[in-house]
Amino acid sequence: MEPIIKSIDKTVNKISYSLGKEASARYKGKNIKDLNYLNRDLKNVIAIDFKEENLMKHKNNLILLPQYNGEETDSEFRNIIPFLKGN
Repeated sequence: MEPIIKSIDKTVNKISYSLGKEASARYKGKNIKDLNYLNRDLKNVIAIDFKEENLMKHKNNLILLPQYNGEETDSEFRNIIPFLKGN
């Protein structure tokens, strides 16, 4: 996960935390990311993922993007940077 974050956020530095397996919970028979592990007010949290089911309990926090393929031409994340920056 870290190499992907560094490659898509190398100049903006907007990604402050990534959730791995240690922050997953069992929900409706699936392992999902549980933003409650962040111990912060979720109204200030944005989660970016390529599968809606990964954030079943936190759909209001989710920005759904196509899966990042690592190619220089993959610009989906870059397209939302102005939103993340608040511009």
